[in-house]
Amino acid sequence: MPVTGRFALPLVAMDQLRVTDIALAAVIGVNPDERKRAQPLRLRFELELNLDLASQSDRLADAPDYAALTEAVIAHAQASQFQLLEALAGSLLSLILAFDPRIEAATVGLAKPEALSNGTVEIEMRRRR
Repeated sequence: MPVTGRFALPLVAMDQLRVTDIALAAVIGVNPDERKRAQPLRLRFELELNLDLASQSDRLADAPDYAALTEAVIAHAQASQFQLLEALAGSLLSLILAFDPRIEAATVGLAKPEALSNGTVEIEMRRRR
């Protein structure tokens, strides 16, 4: 591995894989009327990992299975009944980091279009191993 400078550490590639524009519905909210029906949500997530091996081998086994991960994320969100977007995002981050040991960090963005009468509430949370 290349090392530069007197106290430099080996350089390790950190790449991003993004899945965006996921529309789903989940029971989420603190108000009684929000607990009666699933609320529309927009979800996105980003994985931080080294994709160097997959880029060189061109083998699916060397890349994270983002289709399976996306299905797991959607199923988890739809089955949840959190009150807060923050709680759902934290739960999704735990799921994502446990999904594949190659994932070093993850970011989840959740938007709740009907949270306000004249705007959308969106949160973003990031966690590292």
